[in-house]
Amino acid sequence: MSSVDYFERKLDDKRRLTIPVELREEFSSGVVLTRGFGPYLHMYPQSTWDNDVEPELTGNVLDERIADVNVRFRRGKTSASLDIKQGRVSIEKHLLDFAGIKRDIVAVRAGSYWRIMQPDIAD
Repeated sequence: MSSVDYFERKLDDKRRLTIPVELREEFSSGVVLTRGFGPYLHMYPQSTWDNDVEPELTGNVLDERIADVNVRFRRGKTSASLDIKQGRVSIEKHLLDFAGIKRDIVAVRAGSYWRIMQPDIAD
């Protein structure tokens, strides 16, 4: 795993986030973006989503807590391949609106995924 745990970026005019070179291998399986627990986004390597998140979203069909978590993480969820040459991934407008992100972002590692947020809530 990379030693990079934090980065700041500006989205380009097409709402693309450039992943630092040191982290691109981490996202070689793809990128999953979802709403977070608060006004921020979660960014997962596709392999982490498939192996760690997806199994946690299954459970008793009548468990309302499981249903609520599914709705939170699946509403607006996007999956994309990382543009390996440029290291970019597009972020859908509805996700940016949810997190209040205009152009500047702060990304912080939260274990096996990343929290993507606007700079003023990162403190």
